[in-house]
Order: sequence, then structure tokens, then C-alpha cells
Amino acid sequence: MNLDTLMKLMSATADLMTILAIIVGAVWAWYRFLRRRENVWNLQIDCKPSFAPYGDNLQLLTVYILLSNIGQVRLLPIKNGCWFSLKKLPEDSAAGSTPHWNEGETILDKYDVIIKANPNHYEEYIEDDYWLEPGARYEEVVNVVVPKDITVMAEAGFSGKEGEEIWTYRVWQVPSA
Repeated sequence: MNLDTLMKLMSATADLMTILAIIVGAVWAWYRFLRRRENVWNLQIDCKPSFAPYGDNLQLLTVYILLSNIGQVRLLPIKNGCWFSLKKLPEDSAAGSTPHWNEGETILDKYDVIIKANPNHYEEYIEDDYWLEPGARYEEVVNVVVPKDITVMAEAGFSGKEGEEIWTYRVWQVPSA
């Protein structure tokens, strides 16, 4: 075998290996980012209420906002990135109607859960140091004084720096005692 043939064989082998590497890389990227969507964040959010008497005609509503990052991406909130809103639902709706969030009387609007509910947190901290790691579960707490014996609808949400947003709605009956 002469040197020229050997050089052509080595060049062809290098070209074949380059093509193979490109194909393997494309399949790997397709599997991770399109098939498994590992670059997309996946957050579960839930709210659990607790009520305690608070004066003659009031209740203290404590809301536990549960954030579970079940994805593969670390989540960074924007300012007011975790919020909580509460509305009193109308009491004069007819049977069979479907009361809507927009029809309620606002009790609390877009309350910044991370900053206002945690006195040790401040905006600079949130921007630099508050994130939800993959597989982690966080619990934020909000306390709101509400009238007794009303029906409220809660909205809790999370907005990330990636432009993603998720929220949930819950309806609770405030006890009369």
C-alpha cells in the first residue's frame, strides 16, 4: 500500500467519523431537548388553607403555597415571581351558573409571596439567590384576615425569568366559627 492510498483511506475514515459524530450528536440533542424536553421547566403548584378565629366576625386564613420543581431545570423567579391573590366570590349567582374569577370582589391582589411574606428576603436576594432546584419542594406561607362565612377563590402563581408562568385556582368556604 502506497502513501497516497493510505492518506485517502485516512481522510475517508476521518470524514466518516465526523459524519457519525454529527449524527450521534443530533440524536442525543433530539432525545434530550425534543423528546424528553429537559430544557423546559416543570413546576407543580398547590395551595392548602387553614382557618383560625380572629376576632368577632373574622377568620385568619393561612395559605400554604407548595412549589415542587419536578423538572430538570433550575427555576429563577422574576420580581413578584410568586404571587397570591384572593377574591370573594359573588353570593347572588343562580343555580347552574359558573362564577368567574373576574366577577369576584378583590380581597388581596398579586401579593408578592417571596418578598412580603418573608421578612428576611429582599429584592436583591431574590434576584441573586432564590431559585428552585430540580427535584426540590418549597413551601411559602401567606396569612390573610378575611370575613367569616364567605366563599373565596384563591390564585397562586409563579413567573420565571425564562418567561414561563404557571398558576392554580382554589375555592374555599370560610367557616363561620
